Amino acid sequence: MFKLLKYNFTNFLKKHLLLIIIIALNLGLSKLLNLIIDKVPLNTNLTITLTSLANTLMVVFIISLIALPVMTFILSVMRYKRKVLGDEGYLIHTLPLKKRDILDAMILNLLI
Repeated sequence: MFKLLKYNFTNFLKKHLLLIIIIALNLGLSKLLNLIIDKVPLNTNLTITLTSLANTLMVVFIISLIALPVMTFILSVMRYKRKVLGDEGYLIHTLPLKKRDILDAMILNLLI
């Protein structure tokens, strides 16, 4: 079961790596902009521009945080359908595992 979980997890990371990088960069840029905004005097055009940019980055950050679990669920369902119920299912069913172990590995990967 753990080998199956390992392969599922590496596939998960390949699919989600771009979104995780976007979230990390967005968080870093947001923090940097907030530090710059604190140093700039109030009521200037630069402050207004930086504040609107920081707010836009925060909205993108929130949307990407919402998109990550949704994308995880959709990709896990698609992968389960392809790997267990689709043409590749005969490979999974030849493993010396119980049906419950296969399902547990897929669900555990979804929860991680």
